[in-house]
Parts: sequence; structure tokens; C-alpha cells
Amino acid sequence: MSELKFYRGIEANLPSMRSANDIYICVDSGKGFLGPLRLWASPSEITSLLNALEDKAPVLHNHLASQITGLASIATSGDYNDLANKPSSFTPAAHTHAWAEVTGKPIFANVAT
Repeated sequence: MSELKFYRGIEANLPSMRSANDIYICVDSGKGFLGPLRLWASPSEITSLLNALEDKAPVLHNHLASQITGLASIATSGDYNDLANKPSSFTPAAHTHAWAEVTGKPIFANVAT
């Protein structure tokens, strides 16, 4: 079974397409929805659910890199020296390109003679 996700907000802001595994609580109308189906719940049941969700993070939220454990130092420093397993040199190899692949080509103008 898929996990259930809880959302709360204004009824007018509900998405038109709702997943069957999502529960939506409308703080303005007191209505509850399980996916596209309307739930019939008492105001006290809705209040209890809203109180239980009060301290929960929204489904979409951000974290600072310092709040995430297990990151390699390169993830936050951006320093090339912190990058592991990099080659010690980058020897160029002979190759060719079609003229159409070249970017930054000079523009030649017709010069009157």
C-alpha cells in the first residue's frame, strides 16, 4: 500500500487532480477529502487532525546543506580539491569537429576592393 500524505489549506486552492492516497483538509470550509472523495468528519475530528499536523513539515520544503547529514565536503564547498577520485591530469586527445559544431566562430565581412 502507498503511503498517505496529508495536506491542509484553503478549499479553493486544492488541486483539481488529487491522488487517491492523499488526504486534504480544508481549513476554511471544514471539509475533508480522500483523493477525489469527500470525507464526512465532525469538526472536532478535523480539529484533532489539524492539531496533529500543526508541527509537521509540509510535503514540499527545503533544508540547508548544514542540516543534511552524510554529505561529502564537495557538496557544500564546491572546491575542486575536495572532489575525490579525480584524474591527476587531463591529457588532450587529438580530435576534429565539423565546422557546424564550432561555437564562437568569427564573422567575416565582405570587404570592397
